[in-house]
Amino acid sequence: MGWMKLGKVLVALFIVSILALSVYGFSDQDREPEYRWTFGEEQDNTPPLQTITLKKDTLEIKNLKNLIVSKVKNTRSMFPLIKPHAITLEKPVSDLATLQEGMIVTYRKFIPEKNEEEYIMHMIIAKKQEGEKWFFQMQGINNPEPDPVWVQGENIISEFVGVINPIE
Repeated sequence: MGWMKLGKVLVALFIVSILALSVYGFSDQDREPEYRWTFGEEQDNTPPLQTITLKKDTLEIKNLKNLIVSKVKNTRSMFPLIKPHAITLEKPVSDLATLQEGMIVTYRKFIPEKNEEEYIMHMIIAKKQEGEKWFFQMQGINNPEPDPVWVQGENIISEFVGVINPIE
């Protein structure tokens, strides 16, 4: 009887380990985010997801329409609010005029050397409007100085609404 319980415990630990690795990955510190999902859109005639619930210690997120879930790479600019390899919850920005100083947003930045876009999550510290266009000055909460270039409004993708940090 004791061996059977031990076997069940080992199988349960193995399954939990596999699930943890699938969410947080291995300890590769410099890898890129593995996924960026949007809930609430119909795909393949599947109805939109409305709620995520984790039992045991209870995590419940309701009203997931258009929620963006992203895994963050190893970053220190938003530490301790957002830890390396955290999962962030974001919502799309529909009206740039509603963005205020102190809000945290994700914006897209083109990196010419790599010929690719990078996604950066920083806090808005100032905003200005020139004609019809909005511009935002950004800064990581752990950075001593603001980002050197103002971000054009059309490059802002989403607004931060929450974070699930890895357990240390």
